[in-house]
Amino acid sequence: ALSSAASDVYKRQIQSIASKIPGISIRYAYDIQTNFHIVEVSPESIRRGSEEYMEMEYNLCNEFQEKFPEEDLLVSDPDKINNMENLIFEI
Repeated sequence: ALSSAASDVYKRQIQSIASKIPGISIRYAYDIQTNFHIVEVSPESIRRGSEEYMEMEYNLCNEFQEKFPEEDLLVSDPDKINNMENLIFEI
């Protein structure tokens, strides 16, 4: 089940990342079937080309695992196989 505490933490962290990285686009959804939090980040040139962003993504994943060890997170580029139907946040 979707943890509102987890999704609130994510929204704050995503807003913080977006405010620091110009030109980034982030979508956050929760896949009910797999119980995964899915964060899609684009463009790929930022996702894999910006040291600053990559460090923030690394910190986001680590912090999330520490706070919510029972929750699963997927950070990826936009992909049609990701179930983004339950979109929680987009920036």
